[in-house]
Order: sequence, then C-alpha cells, then structure tokens
Amino acid sequence: MKIIYIIFAPIPYHYANYLNIENLHKNGFDVDVCDLTNIFYSKEQKKAYFSNTAKYYKPKIKNIININNYEEYKKFLKKHEKNNTIVYYTGRSFYKKYNDNIFFEYLFSLKYKIFLSEFAIEFFPISIKEKIKFPLFLLKNNFISKKYKDLNFIGCGENIEKISKIIFDRLNYYSLPHPNYNWKNLKKNNNTTVYVEESFDSSPDNQVISTTNSTYKGFVLGKNDFLDSKVANKRKFYNKLNTFFSKFEKTYNTKIEISASGKYVYKNNPFQGRKIIYGNTINKICSSNYVIGHSSTALWQCVISKKKLILLSDNLLALPKRAEIKTFSIKSKIPIYQLDDLLSFKKKNLSFNIFDKKKEILFFLNNANKKKSFNQIMIEIFLKKFQSFDKE
Repeated sequence: MKIIYIIFAPIPYHYANYLNIENLHKNGFDVDVCDLTNIFYSKEQKKAYFSNTAKYYKPKIKNIININNYEEYKKFLKKHEKNNTIVYYTGRSFYKKYNDNIFFEYLFSLKYKIFLSEFAIEFFPISIKEKIKFPLFLLKNNFISKKYKDLNFIGCGENIEKISKIIFDRLNYYSLPHPNYNWKNLKKNNNTTVYVEESFDSSPDNQVISTTNSTYKGFVLGKNDFLDSKVANKRKFYNKLNTFFSKFEKTYNTKIEISASGKYVYKNNPFQGRKIIYGNTINKICSSNYVIGHSSTALWQCVISKKKLILLSDNLLALPKRAEIKTFSIKSKIPIYQLDDLLSFKKKNLSFNIFDKKKEILFFLNNANKKKSFNQIMIEIFLKKFQSFDKE
C-alpha cells in the first residue's frame, strides 16, 4: 500500500498534522514524500521560512525525495505501480498558490488515484465585492477542472464540501472533523486567561510572500503585521496591549498567559514578563476561562468550546491583519473591540460571546458523520481506497 505525497513548500508541524503523514507511516502504509520545494523556493527562502520559529515547528518527516526539475519529477512517478499507489497532491485544491499546471497535468495523465484536500476556512465571501466575484471564481474553476474526473477530496465543513462539488465533476468527497481542534470532552474551566499570540513580529509566510500570494483581500502583505516596520509602532502596540492586560487581570482576578504558535520565538519578552507557552494553544484554550485574541484560526476552539472570547483590533496593526480580524468576526459572529476603547474599561463594558454556534461549526469546521478522530478516519479512507483497487 504505497502513498506518495507531492509537496510544494516547507511543511510546518500543523500542516504535517493535516497531511497525516506520520500517522499513516505508523499504521503500515508505505509512504514517500516527493518534495518539489527546490523548484518553487530558493535556498535562502527555505532557510528563512523556519529562521525565527521554534524547533518543533519544523517536523522530522521520513522518506523525503528531493526533486529539482520537471524531468526528475516524471522519472520518479513513472517508476511506481499505478495499481497499488495513491498520490496525495498538496499543491492545489480549488485554490492555487503555485504555477503547477505542468506537474498536475502529467500526474493526471498517468491515471493514478489522486487525493486533494482543503482545510482552509477562508473560502467565504464577506464584502459585496467578494460576493460578486465568488460565483465567477466557482465558474472559472469549474471550467478549468471539468476534465479532472474521479478525484478524491478530503475536506472539513459544509462550505468546503459544497464548493469542491461545484468545481469538480464526479468527485469522491470525504468529510472529516477539522484536525486543528479538540473535539473530545473538554477540561473544566479554571480562572486563567489565554492570549492567543499571532506572531505579529514575523512569521514563516511573511518571509516568503514573493513566492506565494502576497495580498489579503486586496491589501499587500508585509514582513510583519504592524502598520509599518517602525520600531515605535510595535512598542506603542505592546504598551497598549499590556496596559489592557493589567487592567483585565485586576478586574477579573485572573492571570494572563501568552499562548504562542511557534511561528515566531521571542528573544525579548514584549508582554511584561508574562509566561509565554509555545505549541499548546488548543489545550490552553480548552482549560481556560477567558480567551483574548485577534484572528488566529485557533480561536475557533473558543467557538467549539463556548469560551469567553474577547476579539481585539487596533489601528497600529497592518490593514491586511485588520481585514483578517473583521473576516473572523463576521464568520464567527463575535464582535470586535478596539484596543484603544479598552484601556480604561470597566467590567460592565465587556460582554463575552459564549452562545451556541452549532451552525457555524457545521458550516466551517465539522460536518463529518462519523464520530471518530481525524487520524482514525484518515486510515479508514486510505484502506478502503486500496481495497477498491482489487475490484477494478
């Protein structure tokens, strides 16, 4: 049972979790990773991608085969038996970051069983302009993808399922619970507060925006998520944030901990000495009473777990980041507070959104029928697909 992953970019730990490479390795599948990163990224960009991240952020992945050009790619694919091989192609779903047409066309011509996937929560028009453009996006992608029959697609939520079935003909769709989140019984609350840090100072994607998409909702992305690169703006933002933290801790008799993704490791703690915990955000949200954040996808755990969430924005943040916060607010139906308005807040000024949001969860995150873990369902999907080889 051979599975080939074709990857186009450096893989951080959360994306490795989506792809489920190690889980499939451990459960008896013969897994190779066909790495095309050298074709799309320079050595400098590959090095820069993980330059400021935590050690765990770059996972150790086995059986990587580095491909340097199109001819090497063709040679690699030709040597495998198509009647016992599945190819998990990560370069696209209906969303393309790379100019990979020649690679996908060749793969499809070889008649492999191909899997695509999409775990993003961004495909939902918010503004009037987006609502006008989105049907055109679907029409265009349906026209482009019409010839690709009988593909297999892994996704999460009603939204991704609907979009993928519009774009692809004769699609074998598999709906899973989103792997980013905790769907099990949750820990009891305690009186800690988690601030979900978002690596405003820098992130891997900031380092390589020239290779991937360099805009968000029409706004040009920069090297960080502040209004500009002036040190004074960063200092002002953290001063305001810490002033709010101190006020919040006193008002609610709580202690704020900084939960960081590991995309950026702080050499100097900008949170006035508050504890920074790397790589445990979802669990910290589940065990906290209050959560403070901006637009991180981790904040959907608050929606799932009905946590008391404060959504913050500020005019010292870059326009793309503010647009991202607004988008998360609209999707999750959670209001935004401006940081300036909270510097002298009183307890009665804050309201926490902890209402039941089953519709939002079903639509964006989890419409899977099976009450099993992401890892379990992934194993079952591939086992059944290999079993179908014998019937053909």
